[in-house]
Amino acid sequence: MADESIERILEQELGKIGATGGELGLEMAGPIGEMLGVGSPPEAAKDFALRGGLRGASFAARHMKNDVFQATLELSVSPADATRIFVQELNTLGKTLTGDASRTYPVLRAVVMAGLMNMNPAVVEVEVVPLGVANCRITVTGTAKEGLIKQHAGEKAVRRVMESVGIAEAGNT
Repeated sequence: MADESIERILEQELGKIGATGGELGLEMAGPIGEMLGVGSPPEAAKDFALRGGLRGASFAARHMKNDVFQATLELSVSPADATRIFVQELNTLGKTLTGDASRTYPVLRAVVMAGLMNMNPAVVEVEVVPLGVANCRITVTGTAKEGLIKQHAGEKAVRRVMESVGIAEAGNT
């Protein structure tokens, strides 16, 4: 199981998607209601749709399994350069978050959208371990929630990050 902070991040991110779904459903209710002659929903319904979608998705996320994928490789790049490259790519691909300061080596963390049509949030963590002045070991871990249809979003997020920095193959370790 992923640590509690990753669970909380995924729950919040899926809740945001659920709130958007609730809002879209309400937007569709207006035109459909007009066509059926029952009118548009009241303005107060918007708040209920947003909160309902958010709470429903957050609740579901707490009961879903995680797809966790990890790739580790050694690079002939200084640890500082590797960190800079991955920070830049994580900023480009997603929303960067505060890393886990309790670990021995710094961990970069971001929410990257992955899975089918890049609609499933995944938490990607990049750990850079110095092996010398001009080389380091990189461990990229992706964690995403899996529903009934397995999207392997954790794996897809890791592969997306690795490809964005020019690493073609990333294997599970």
